[in-house]
Amino acid sequence: MKKIKYMELLKEPMMILLFSLLILSLIFIRPIPVLGEDGLYTVQTNLKKGLDLEGGVRALIQPEQEGADILQKSRDVLSSRINAYGLKEMTARIITIEGQGYIQLEIAGATVEELNTIISKQGKFEAKIKKHVLIENNTGNLMIDGKAYEVSFIDMTKIIVDGLEMIVIKNNLTENQTIVEGEDELSWPPYSSNTILVDDVSLQVNNISNNEIIFYAVAYRGEDVISTSKDAMGSQISGSNDNWQYSFSITTKKQAAETFAKITKDLQSTITETGENYLNSKIDLFLDDEPVSSLYISTSLRGRKDATTTTISGPGASKEEALSKMKTMQAILDSGALPSPIEIVSSSNISPTLGKQFLDKSVIAILLAILAVSIIIYLRYSTKALIIPMIFTSISELILIFGFAAMIKWTIDLAAIAGIMAVIGSGIDSQIVLTDESKKKEKLSLKLKLKNGLFIIMTAAATTIAAMIIIATTATMMILTASALLAFSTA
Repeated sequence: MKKIKYMELLKEPMMILLFSLLILSLIFIRPIPVLGEDGLYTVQTNLKKGLDLEGGVRALIQPEQEGADILQKSRDVLSSRINAYGLKEMTARIITIEGQGYIQLEIAGATVEELNTIISKQGKFEAKIKKHVLIENNTGNLMIDGKAYEVSFIDMTKIIVDGLEMIVIKNNLTENQTIVEGEDELSWPPYSSNTILVDDVSLQVNNISNNEIIFYAVAYRGEDVISTSKDAMGSQISGSNDNWQYSFSITTKKQAAETFAKITKDLQSTITETGENYLNSKIDLFLDDEPVSSLYISTSLRGRKDATTTTISGPGASKEEALSKMKTMQAILDSGALPSPIEIVSSSNISPTLGKQFLDKSVIAILLAILAVSIIIYLRYSTKALIIPMIFTSISELILIFGFAAMIKWTIDLAAIAGIMAVIGSGIDSQIVLTDESKKKEKLSLKLKLKNGLFIIMTAAATTIAAMIIIATTATMMILTASALLAFSTA
């Protein structure tokens, strides 16, 4: 056989293109050695690993209300909320068990505690401002956008505002529902009522007496929020010891800004103990009808219809808690409210240790698959000039696949690795055909052509079978390992 001139081969345009793609793939994969806690080095890459390789949480969710539309909307909101929280490697699909619809969530790199924090809230968000109305001779005036609307006090259970009836109910509050933690002036409303619209402003009763009625005017809701800021300029955590605060800016719809202007137009200014000038009513934030925080309103915002940017803030007992609360609130505002309250029917943690074992065995399986294919090729040709290029091609395919996966953020899981190992075996097939055909110089009879063709097919099949045997063996080992660990953990 004529000796191959490798240096001349490297100058070929196709080889230059191949090496360029390999270098680009390695840049996307970005393998970096990292020293682990056990003193051993591991390779860190940009590859996105799935639940079975990285560990995480798997949960079964059931909305309280039934229906295909409810399931679809709930799944979409949960997916958006989890992504907004920062957990990108997740799948959410609708499944049916005994005729009942559920949402199955699988989130890589998360815990059951994080999942509960993110999805335990339905996500009904409201920002409310108190409007005080003094009552004399059973009447008073509610000021909205510079206009006075008559309020008639009937009794402690009934009032009339601009001809609209409001039924008032006293809330049965527990001891823990007096003052919100970290907020000296924010408490659960002692009274509630049906909601009415006055000049397109939603009104509810907050408190009532013979001399004064306090209304809650809804400035904006979760659906009015267009976006939340997550960069360093628009969000921050501040504080010390056990007194921390989070804050981030949001952008609301123009209609919400106009509603805010109507509510604040008639509010008076007040000076705080620190000498700062604010309006005499705060804006109280509620999530699922529970008070979250109470914020001062700058006098510069009074009556402004163009104030579409505002700030959300809240307390936290620690820096970690404040950060978690901020991320949860941002995720809820970005995703919107669920169409129905949900219940976590079951949830389980997938151990990162188990995922690491799966990953280690998967890498070993890929290497064994390449070795098995190499042995088959060696037995067939016994020539380095043919074996080395074919193995190099297989390794190149592997690098290119992983490079493309890193570029498009494709999740690598056990199923993907099984497919990659199958490619290692089947990818050799075409090379075997090309190699055998290129070696032939003489014209063969039909019988010999069929014989050679059958031999090529059998050799190609052998490489695929060798790779698949590795897959089956590795998968069996993984299943046995997982079963043993689960049995040990439940013992």
